[in-house]
Amino acid sequence: ARAYSNLCELERANCRSDQEITVAYDGECKELKGDCDFGCPENYDPVCGSNGVTYSNLCELERANCQSDQEITVAYPGECNSCDFGCSGLWDPVCGSDGVTYSNLCQLEIANCLNGGGISLAYPGECEATDGSCDIVCTANYDPVCGSDGNTYGNACELEVADCMSDEDITLAHPGPC
Repeated sequence: ARAYSNLCELERANCRSDQEITVAYDGECKELKGDCDFGCPENYDPVCGSNGVTYSNLCELERANCQSDQEITVAYPGECNSCDFGCSGLWDPVCGSDGVTYSNLCQLEIANCLNGGGISLAYPGECEATDGSCDIVCTANYDPVCGSDGNTYGNACELEVADCMSDEDITLAHPGPC
């Protein structure tokens, strides 16, 4: 680990080196906690870290975790989604205009981002089911799924609620965003 004052300086050192030098992270180099030279492979199998950073593979995330002062875990496989706002798990339910109870306002904003807008805050608190048949409360975990209606849902539970509230049958098209 060596700090370079700018990217140009790093690239100049890269030209003079027999090894490829890449940016590990922005900012000053941190003192390594133990041996963090994991010799990671160069394969691209991205994972999204709990810090919102996309790592090229699990090994790179583990190396970053070793170098970090905070614990970094895998939030989900694949690249980090631009709609992942790093919401807390705080239970402060809100009812969306789509009739879905979100665990907090941040989760509603993620659903809004994933679906291109159109969901607004109906009122604070859990949504009240009109007939009791859709009284489903979803957790705050972000594990996006694509519904057969072409909408991305924050997790499978949110898809289930949308299916329950809809006149059409909404099923899981595939894991991950649409």
